[in-house]
Amino acid sequence: MRFEGDPDELPPVAAALLRYGGELGRNRNAVDRACADLSRAADAAVSRLEGKLRAARARLAAVDPEDGAALAAAQREVEEATTNRDTGLEQRRRIEQTVADLRARSGPRLLAAVRTTEQGRSRLLVFWQAVDRAVSAFDTAVSRCLGRTPAPIGVPAAAGGVSGPAMRGVAPPRTATLPPLGPGGHVLVPLDLIDDSDSSVRSAADFQKVSMRVMRDGLLRLQTEIIPAVRGGEGLEAMRERDVRTGLGGAPASYVRVYEAFFGDTSVKLSRSADGRYTVRNGYHRIWLAKQAGLDVLPADVAEEP
Repeated sequence: MRFEGDPDELPPVAAALLRYGGELGRNRNAVDRACADLSRAADAAVSRLEGKLRAARARLAAVDPEDGAALAAAQREVEEATTNRDTGLEQRRRIEQTVADLRARSGPRLLAAVRTTEQGRSRLLVFWQAVDRAVSAFDTAVSRCLGRTPAPIGVPAAAGGVSGPAMRGVAPPRTATLPPLGPGGHVLVPLDLIDDSDSSVRSAADFQKVSMRVMRDGLLRLQTEIIPAVRGGEGLEAMRERDVRTGLGGAPASYVRVYEAFFGDTSVKLSRSADGRYTVRNGYHRIWLAKQAGLDVLPADVAEEP
């Protein structure tokens, strides 16, 4: 039979993959929150130490130069406050390095796990596409053997003829096996079906508007958190709330910016031909980097070629 529903309903396998992907997203979100809290605490501590240093310097400036004892005490206070401030700055530097190391270690692991889940989902889609082609080929072969013209996809066969797929209760368009994702009708397209052979993107040097590092961070956030969130019904406003909770508002790879890059007006745009291949209208950099990262699917706005 031809499958035209949400692949998450195929399952239990696909449903389990989706749940696992959601857990990965929540874990990454917890790591981001913990890192943001730690950085904010370090900034606050340094700010307090700098305030104490400013106050000590002000007291020193107010001391009577003729009062030797008071002057010496004020100078010691400034020296102690300076040492404490410098120690605080060094501790903050170490904390920032620790946070960076934590994100560097957790990122690739999460990305590898997400690749595993998306590979499973992608292979399920490919499997159903293969079943679809096999059923259509079988219908055509039987119709030819019986000397009848097979019914086109979505059109009932003539009376007495061999029924086409529509007679089995299914009449999907060519993108039926790629269910919509998000409010704009985007779909998750397997990357191995996208033909970007005409792309000029070859290396990090080709990333001008957005750096490859920022885009890589965005792809990780997309796969681990945003796609599961969009499947759960979240949109742009929910992404803004996530930015507020995690302190990522305005960051290059914030939730809002990544969401808009893949579900907004500047999303990846593809054209789909009759043979099921996809050509690129917009998004060469994102597609190239996603393939380099070993991802399996990418959200895209797909238009059918006439």
